[in-house]
Amino acid sequence: MAPPPPAAGEGAEEDLLEVRCAECEETLEVERGLTEFICPDCSTPQALPPELMPPPPPPRRCRALPILSAPARAAAPVVRPPCGACGAMLSVPRGLTRCGCPV
Repeated sequence: MAPPPPAAGEGAEEDLLEVRCAECEETLEVERGLTEFICPDCSTPQALPPELMPPPPPPRRCRALPILSAPARAAAPVVRPPCGACGAMLSVPRGLTRCGCPV
């Protein structure tokens, strides 16, 4: 046996806003999150008024990275080979097979 259909206005009401068309004054149902739309009756392009606009997303937070202490920096092995082209000393992580000279 199939489940009964949802009662009118259950769940669907929360996802729709009712606005009036600026041109023909027809009542339109606009999905939440939709800010620009066209009236299906008169084809007038429209936008939601500012008071009905969805709130802006919360600001993105960035987590600060800790500064490595001297012992932690020393734990990262570094090799200092000379550049083959100019002779400048390079600071290269151990195990890196290729690198470019920054000079």
